[in-house]
Order: sequence, then structure tokens, then C-alpha cells
Amino acid sequence: MLKKLALGFIGIVVAVNVTIAVIALTSTRDRDLSLPEAVIEFEQAVFGGNYEAMWDLSAPEFRDGLDREQFIERSRENAPPQDRLFDWTVLNETSGDIARAHTLIQLASGGTPTHRMLLRRIDDDWRVASYEDYDGPWPPQEPPLSSP
Repeated sequence: MLKKLALGFIGIVVAVNVTIAVIALTSTRDRDLSLPEAVIEFEQAVFGGNYEAMWDLSAPEFRDGLDREQFIERSRENAPPQDRLFDWTVLNETSGDIARAHTLIQLASGGTPTHRMLLRRIDDDWRVASYEDYDGPWPPQEPPLSSP
């Protein structure tokens, strides 16, 4: 009896986790994301191998003129090893419809990469325009953004 109850509980936990994972991996296209949410979802897509979400969260200049299939293939070829984000810090600054974000990510495997992103607001959604490793001081010290 206790064994059946435990197995039933484990089954429910697995079903809930699968549901959460499916929701997390679905397209972000129809959601209004705040700047920090867009930044973290992009980082999760990069380290989680969700190249479709990377496409959805990227601005045209980040796509380098590639169509969706070409972008996904290039991303797959150049992606870091898949890992889970354990913790993160996002520092961002905005000026009009542009933003700069710095991330300090703690990966489940123990790595702590840092990145700099430039984002543009397109139709009220934040999209990644550039993404690069950041090896400057933390917290970052950069000149203020200015709108183009």
C-alpha cells in the first residue's frame, strides 16, 4: 500500500515537472517579457540548447541575415555545452528602446560565465541584438548608453 502511494506521488511529481518543462520550452513569441526576463530566457535557451527560443528572442541583426533553419543550425554548431542555470545576476541599463545587460551566471556544473548583451525593443518586446562574453570588472563599469 505504501509502495503504491509512493509510486503514485512520484508519478504526479514527474508529470508536473514534464508539464513545467514543456511550458518553459514553448515559444516566447506571444509573451510580453520584461528586460530581465528576456535576458534570462535567452541565457537559458543558449545553455539549454533551445535554439528555437534563441530565434524568437533575437533581433534581426543578431540573426545575421539567416533564415530560421540556418540560424538554428549555426546556433547548434556554436552552442556551449548544455547546462542548467543554477543562479544568475542581471544588471541592465536602458535608454529609450535600447538596453545593455550584463549577466553573471552560475551553472549547475559549477562554471560562472559572464556575458554582455545589447537589446532592442521591437514592437514592445525586448530582443537580443548582440551577445558576447564579458571579461571586464564586476560589477561592470561602462559608459552610459545613448539612444541612436
